[in-house]
Amino acid sequence: IKIRQSFVPSASLDVDDQAGKIEINQSSLGYNVHVSAGVQIVRSVIPPRVTVEEDCIDSNQGSHDIELMQRKSDLVALVAVNELTQVILSALMVLSFVPSVEVFMAAAYHSPAWAAIFGMSGAIVTQAVTWTMLGNVVEWAALNCPLGLQEKVFPVYIHFVWPSRPWGLSFLLYGTPFMKYWLKLMGASVDGEVWYFGSSVYELRKLHFADKTVVDDAHVAGHLGYAGKVTIDDTYVSGVLHPGCYASAGAIVEGEESGPWKVFMGGKAGHQPLSDTEASHDESEEGEERGAWKSVMGRMTSNQLSFDDTCSERSYAC
Repeated sequence: IKIRQSFVPSASLDVDDQAGKIEINQSSLGYNVHVSAGVQIVRSVIPPRVTVEEDCIDSNQGSHDIELMQRKSDLVALVAVNELTQVILSALMVLSFVPSVEVFMAAAYHSPAWAAIFGMSGAIVTQAVTWTMLGNVVEWAALNCPLGLQEKVFPVYIHFVWPSRPWGLSFLLYGTPFMKYWLKLMGASVDGEVWYFGSSVYELRKLHFADKTVVDDAHVAGHLGYAGKVTIDDTYVSGVLHPGCYASAGAIVEGEESGPWKVFMGGKAGHQPLSDTEASHDESEEGEERGAWKSVMGRMTSNQLSFDDTCSERSYAC
């Protein structure tokens, strides 16, 4: 078996002295590929779960070598950015514990045992504030870094913010008048009174809440993941978003009450609920809805950012 400059994941290879040597050179094998004895695979891409019984040789060597070198360069750059991002985030996570430890030591060191209670309380509050600010910094980096780096930085932001929100204790502000000040502090645009009763908010710098807006157990985000792509755009919310609603990038939610379990996506021209569990549609309306879906997903304006979504298969993130 001879393997050179190739990607071979989980695969099975037959060995037979009479049939000859298996050679895999400058090729990529998909998952669970079976290669028969004596087969040569040169400058080829084999899809997953197939059996290769004949030689696969690409005679166009020159262009393939150039493409292979470009792929290697892109892969090295992608891995380097990914590793650097994870190292920086890990370092920030470790350093984030320093303020809370200092607060606890200042309150409890050389103090009576009961003072440790106040020290622990102060440490918890300090840690919550630190994680909240760190999440805000990661969000700023994800939204403002060069477009070529966003496809690696943005998934890191999603995976960090999703668990860090409860750690930041922001849920204690749900349903209170103070929640709007937290939204403003984190970068959201808030006009007047806003009542937020929970679920989730992402890309706060891209969110705009009108006066007298109520978000009741709904999801409001400045991104939309679909078909391997992520689109980032401003989201405008007004009225009442009932439980189960989802307002994503580019949506303009207007009206007094949305009703439960509706999805809002779209552009600056207006909002288009793409899911309504209460309404019944005839064939013509369904055709119009499909057309609206295609036009929404195909629209790409100058103020949008779009890039490959490396976590598109993780539904909880997108």
